[in-house]
Amino acid sequence: MASDNIVLTSLLTQLGESPQIKAAAADVAGAVRSVRFSTGLRRSWREARTEASVHCVCSSLHAAGITVYPDTIRREVVDLGEPASWQARGAWRAHADVMDHVPPLNTRDVAPRPAPSAAAMLARLRRDVASTHPDPAVRAHAGIASGSAGDAERLLANIASANAPALVVLAVLIGQWLSDPPGLVGDGIVRDAMVRWVATSRGFEPTGTAVIDTAALGEMLHHYRSGTPEGMAIWVGAVSRAYVTAMSGALAISQSILAGRTDPSLG
Repeated sequence: MASDNIVLTSLLTQLGESPQIKAAAADVAGAVRSVRFSTGLRRSWREARTEASVHCVCSSLHAAGITVYPDTIRREVVDLGEPASWQARGAWRAHADVMDHVPPLNTRDVAPRPAPSAAAMLARLRRDVASTHPDPAVRAHAGIASGSAGDAERLLANIASANAPALVVLAVLIGQWLSDPPGLVGDGIVRDAMVRWVATSRGFEPTGTAVIDTAALGEMLHHYRSGTPEGMAIWVGAVSRAYVTAMSGALAISQSILAGRTDPSLG
């Protein structure tokens, strides 16, 4: 297992040495800086992260064919503490768990909990998402991943923990998850929360306000599946552009929080 991790890290590191991919990472870093030091985040980063969680929940559920609106989620969280529907409630718990485990933006704030391993975080998120399922049997087995699902999860955890450039890790994590999902309850919701945790905890997107529509990247997945240097560079570039676009939305969240309202364009 250790040797497999070494080989994987080496391959991802080599991929990150591509000038094209380095340039893509620089584009994301510039977009993140424009949000990271905005007045809205300096003053109200907790509120901005919460608003981003609202949109992350809606995005993940939309990809699963479930329609839910940000205004509804906000109202239910205020009135009930969590969203009403079991799917939205599970997604909300997963994203709350992510935000509990990432560093605060204001260094004067209390430090977050010790960072869990990627495998432990993946298991936590899977349990969060399944914890609201109406079937008691599903809830009871939420912490168990065996057979092919267990193998797929171990590979995803190894990718997420690889000591390689963050953009490459995230791109390969998304590509592998879309190509060979574990097939567990709420798989896409777990994926989106895990991607958010990896990006934020690694400092790649430290604001925690980017809302990435990972499912939409599926139309570019053939480039990832090609396994060629050219295909992988195109795939990583697509993921980087998704982050650049997401940071524009994150800036709108920051500005709306600063103004004491929710931007209508964000739902």
